[in-house]
Amino acid sequence: MALKTHLVNGSLVISAPVNVEPHETIPGTGILVTHRLVSHPRCLKVGPPVSGLAPRLARALALAERAWPRGGKEIRERTWMVVPLSERGTVSYSQMARPGISYINVFRGSLLNLTDDLLHETAHHRLHALQEVEPLLRDGGDSVYFSPWRRTFRPLNGILHGAFTFLYRSELFRRILRIPPGSRDAAGITLNRRDRRWLEEEAARESARCRASLADLDRAESEGLLTDAGSDLLARVRRRHRALAAGRLSLETLSGIL
Repeated sequence: MALKTHLVNGSLVISAPVNVEPHETIPGTGILVTHRLVSHPRCLKVGPPVSGLAPRLARALALAERAWPRGGKEIRERTWMVVPLSERGTVSYSQMARPGISYINVFRGSLLNLTDDLLHETAHHRLHALQEVEPLLRDGGDSVYFSPWRRTFRPLNGILHGAFTFLYRSELFRRILRIPPGSRDAAGITLNRRDRRWLEEEAARESARCRASLADLDRAESEGLLTDAGSDLLARVRRRHRALAAGRLSLETLSGIL
């Protein structure tokens, strides 16, 4: 339904018709679920709601909480809106200027992917919040590093976000693998052998990618491109990466980082 525009004391005011329905929420949470955002070559347009999305997101959240209670709690605390995104080639993203809003391509993948996307963007929200409090990086000028996720060169901030958030992905998948084979979890799904093999491969792949980016972050630190706060965070990320590689998942704080 089209928005209405009118002038009030010389200022343009935009309002919606009174019969526009309010946004849904993920059942059992206060997290809003908006209409879809459709990406066109030259613009973004708001489309209709995605039928059945809120219950799907509830199942994805339930899976996160079943496998990793602290991770599920973090999603509830850090995310306040999910915007379903229709954009070819995009998985999900968030922006520092829009804290708590997760743009997720919900038209791809399985419930496992949706659970992963929810936690992944929550990890970005957490790191963005840290960066709001104090800078983690110094001006690196033209310094760029190869991103094993984008398969291209990225600025240092992108490498830090990659290592930080994909470490969460590795830990989430390792925790899901601890759900007993054949048991039905809180999300109402049963993991089969193919699911478990995919989780094992992805967890190992993310661990290797994080290892490569941690080496670049170590080099950037040696060049003075990290602040004291950034060096402290890097040390904790490095310790958690080693713990995950050794199969230690006993720490309940999120990724054992913060």
